[in-house]
Amino acid sequence: MLQIKDVPLHEVPVVEPEAALDEVIDLMKADPLHSVALVNEGQFLGLFNQEALDADLIPRGVDYALLSVGPYVHPLRFIAHPDESVQGVVEAMRRHGMATAPVVANRIFRGMVIRAELEALPGA
Repeated sequence: MLQIKDVPLHEVPVVEPEAALDEVIDLMKADPLHSVALVNEGQFLGLFNQEALDADLIPRGVDYALLSVGPYVHPLRFIAHPDESVQGVVEAMRRHGMATAPVVANRIFRGMVIRAELEALPGA
């Protein structure tokens, strides 16, 4: 059975939680997957993506250059593991309505998978 560790992962920008929110928003908008991974001391903390930006957690009228991104990371509904089957990850992503998902092993961010690409694989 095909596992996530057998498929190519997509890279996204990686920042620490203290990164300025305005810079992270620019990185997110420039990234093809519209995601930025937050990592602190090598440990995956979460993603900042369009969903996080739209979540209405960021104060309005504030200079984003003065805010760090850490407090505004949106909780993830699903995180894939390299040893999971592609079929299981696709099912979980469908269930949670996710087009992309981070892949994390031992709290280390490995990259991202795209559901449409996984669905196109034989046996997915």
